[in-house]
Amino acid sequence: MKQEEMERLCQLAKLSLEPEEKQELTQEMDEIIAFAHAVCETASSMEETDISIEMTAPLREDQMKQFHDPQALLYNTEQSKDGFFFLQGRR
Repeated sequence: MKQEEMERLCQLAKLSLEPEEKQELTQEMDEIIAFAHAVCETASSMEETDISIEMTAPLREDQMKQFHDPQALLYNTEQSKDGFFFLQGRR
């Protein structure tokens, strides 16, 4: 990273750094940029592969059943009213 670029970056980030800190930050930025370039080169050199896997989940038909114990449905609810769930403050 060029010195001018680092100065501009510090200005945009409103950083006030000592010369040693700027040098250290410049080296870190150079390492980050080099890593990004390496990732891009690796990704572009890889063959495109189709790694999609067809997955299907077995489905079952919906079946309606008569439930004979309505109170069992309301067992874990905090409040119920007239055999229904009661949600206070909701419409």
